[in-house]
Amino acid sequence: YTISSFISYFQDAFIIRACNKYLIKTKDVLSREKKYYINDLGFRNYLFLKLKDDISAMLENFVYMHLLIAGYDVQVGFINNYEIDFVASKGNNLLYIQVTYLLSSDITKEREFRPLELINDSFPKYVISLDDITINHPKGIIHKNIPDFITTVLK
Repeated sequence: YTISSFISYFQDAFIIRACNKYLIKTKDVLSREKKYYINDLGFRNYLFLKLKDDISAMLENFVYMHLLIAGYDVQVGFINNYEIDFVASKGNNLLYIQVTYLLSSDITKEREFRPLELINDSFPKYVISLDDITINHPKGIIHKNIPDFITTVLK
């Protein structure tokens, strides 16, 4: 068996979900290149003990699942060698979303806001985190607390 066979079995068993990669500038979907998210974080933590403290990855997985539950088609975006965690579309609505645990340093803020600054369209761009205080961004990128984002934007 190959790794792709095992991945396919995990998808068929609803253990993982595949998320296509999307080139924002050309609007091309790279269906052969995927990022995988697990349906049950408890299962992930059981299988990968070393990853149980990776809060950012768990939050990203959590947001991905909530986007699917809310009916969004979700892809991982790329622009100028930067990754956008999610490009979520539903009808004519499009959201660009970066997920992080906390915006606790200037390096983290740069890493999360920079890719969104490169997108030249008028669709909403979000950086979401567990910070209680939101940051106002001069280029119109919206910073929200993750629970607020789930309950207000994805309602």
